[in-house]
Amino acid sequence: MGEDMALRKGDIIEVSFEALSYKGYGIGAYDGREVAVPGVLPGERAKIEVLRRPRHRVVGRLVEVVESPYRRVEPRCPHFGTCGGCLWQDLPYEVQLGLKEGLVRKYLGDHLDGPLLPILPSPELWGYRNKMEFSFDRGPEGVVLGLHPLGRYDATFDLSECPISPPPFPEVVSFVRDIARRASLPPYDLRTHEGLLRFLVLRRSPKTGEALVGITSSRREDKLLLLARKLGEAFPEVRGVVGIFNPSPGQFAYGGEREVLWGEE
Repeated sequence: MGEDMALRKGDIIEVSFEALSYKGYGIGAYDGREVAVPGVLPGERAKIEVLRRPRHRVVGRLVEVVESPYRRVEPRCPHFGTCGGCLWQDLPYEVQLGLKEGLVRKYLGDHLDGPLLPILPSPELWGYRNKMEFSFDRGPEGVVLGLHPLGRYDATFDLSECPISPPPFPEVVSFVRDIARRASLPPYDLRTHEGLLRFLVLRRSPKTGEALVGITSSRREDKLLLLARKLGEAFPEVRGVVGIFNPSPGQFAYGGEREVLWGEE
């Protein structure tokens, strides 16, 4: 049995990385197999934990960067490393721009009719998102409301902060979570198809600062009206709360019947 055949989930291996996948994952090689790991960059050598071994590949988790030509910075988000949203928040912004431009040139450059212009930096580095979707789940303390860990769409962590989302998004998430726990509103369970709450969708106008809230649930429930009213009264920038009803097993935030629970649509 060769070294590759002996690899098991949980093994720690050391790999040098030479490229990025279209998802921005570091790509290296170990004993003839491609290794893909989020959070690792070309030119780095790192220790990784083996998570999965699909055919001819190893998917891993970053344990420690051993050698790197890059300067890492302190990520602003307390959920960085857990959340599946921001992949490079521990890199200076100018380095992020260079990596993103390189990905566009690599994967799209040969398919464009004209020249590819240099990437333009965003005037806003934080609070720029005008729409976010948060998922409900179950946890030891009851209702969980937040985002998915990296690569896990069957799990959710409680969100406390999100630097790329504007106010009042994180505050609304905490408020809705607290109300749902106190009102005993059960999250929807993907395995048993029981429960009520599925998604919290937030939209905000960058021009006016006004926000709309969508609550996706498996059915209509009178307690949702109370939740919507309390939400509207607590946040003056929220102009309306809409109920979106999805009774199907499919996990999507839109597409069902809609009803204004409070305020405007």
